[in-house]
Amino acid sequence: MVFFRAAGVCLMAAALVWGQEAETPIFRTGTRLVQVDVVVHSKKAPVAGLTKDDFEVFDNGKRQAIAVFSVREATAVRAAPVALPAGVVTNRPVYRGPEPVTATVVLMDSQNTTPEHQGRARLQALKYLDRAGRRELIALYQLGTTLKVLEPFTEDRDALRSAVDKFKMEQSFNLQDGQGGLLAGIRGNAANETRKMNFQRQADITTAAFETIARHLQGLPGRKKLIWITAGLPLDFQQENERNLTTMTEYTNLSKQIYAPMKLMNEANVAIYPIDPRGVMSPMEGAGLMDPNLNSMNQLAAMTGGKAFYNDNDLVAGLEEAIADTDLTYTLGFYQPEDVVDGTMHSLRVDVLRGGAEARYRKSYTAEGPGKPPAAKFLKATLAGWLRQPLESTEIQIRAAAVPSKNKLGYYDVVVVVDVAGLKLEEKKDRFAGSIEVAIVPDSNKTPKGLHQTIQVNLTQDRLRTALDTGIAVYNQVRVTNDKGKLLAKGLHLVVMDQATGKTGSVRIPLNGK
Repeated sequence: MVFFRAAGVCLMAAALVWGQEAETPIFRTGTRLVQVDVVVHSKKAPVAGLTKDDFEVFDNGKRQAIAVFSVREATAVRAAPVALPAGVVTNRPVYRGPEPVTATVVLMDSQNTTPEHQGRARLQALKYLDRAGRRELIALYQLGTTLKVLEPFTEDRDALRSAVDKFKMEQSFNLQDGQGGLLAGIRGNAANETRKMNFQRQADITTAAFETIARHLQGLPGRKKLIWITAGLPLDFQQENERNLTTMTEYTNLSKQIYAPMKLMNEANVAIYPIDPRGVMSPMEGAGLMDPNLNSMNQLAAMTGGKAFYNDNDLVAGLEEAIADTDLTYTLGFYQPEDVVDGTMHSLRVDVLRGGAEARYRKSYTAEGPGKPPAAKFLKATLAGWLRQPLESTEIQIRAAAVPSKNKLGYYDVVVVVDVAGLKLEEKKDRFAGSIEVAIVPDSNKTPKGLHQTIQVNLTQDRLRTALDTGIAVYNQVRVTNDKGKLLAKGLHLVVMDQATGKTGSVRIPLNGK
């Protein structure tokens, strides 16, 4: 059990955790600005020198006035990340000056890929890292039965190489007993039902991972990339069953389920770049778009503005092209018309008024409407879900620190600073009100008990200005040892959630003593 005292809320001291270099967040209310990041290529080369007049943007088929236009280039001079004060952790990279062009997640897919092809992917990734000279935020994750963090976001190529070198291939149970596995060649309805269940489990595990990654990347700036190294997951499953002495083809279509996370990917501005490690395949193996796995890769990439790479033994070339794809990115912004703020999904189309130019971008966004507040059941599930996730939520920027309590043995003083710009505050009689939930638990594999509290936010305009500059700091004192004085875990896992929207921010805080 983790014990706690009543939380303290403070505005002025928050700068101690934010650091003096922190930039002032922007508090946004009213009309929503919709931004579309676009990469433009002619053949294989990026097209430089475009201006606002070279683009047209359409929302549900209606042309919109481009109110914001900017260009991000990887070659632009950018300082190293701001060094946080000792002991302070954050759920977002912190930069001084221009924001990074992009952040990239490389997902090694052991759920949908055989160990043989996982091994090929590992060797090719090592080869890429050996010759890569780029500075870019890259994180390495693995998808097995669950998501695993092999290396969090870093620009350190040595750290990434070490993580890839230690990558362990896994045999997917669903592949082992499913299509082409131990049941290959075995007929009968029982075997067919097992294959169908395995395919459903593959889809469940993969789509859940997509949803988590989308929410994980939601708060990071710029156009993000998910490089999905995978043999792929088909959108449908077909097999022959014998019913009443008659052979019938059973067709299971999971495209709706697999497409669903793409809405979240587009909301988070994440483009998917599938890379098939199976290499060159013969026509007998289904090379080309007749392969249902490749068809799925192409469709998911197209829906999010990415690109699929397959039927090539040189995975390094695919990695290089995928990572370099956002070296030149055009950002177009238009203001969401008030009459379309209806909470529905809108289609996006971008036309480039240059001959021979191909544009790739997210194909949809949600026109956020006032809507109803999230149900209590949804909020509870969201908070509990992020406490169990290996990834961190970035929708609300937070920083936190924990130090041993001077007046209580076995306790830590914990402070979390919440970025007010990530909260939805309602203006009432010249005050801005809202509420956040804070949860802190031991960071362990067990189901831990811990702190859970609701903090009311009620600010005057002057205090709101201060909060936008410094954040809101919430203080707690938590017990981190059991009755025998042993640490309950090597760290604490902290989640902040806005009750008005269900948006969250989370971070892990290491403990350095008893």
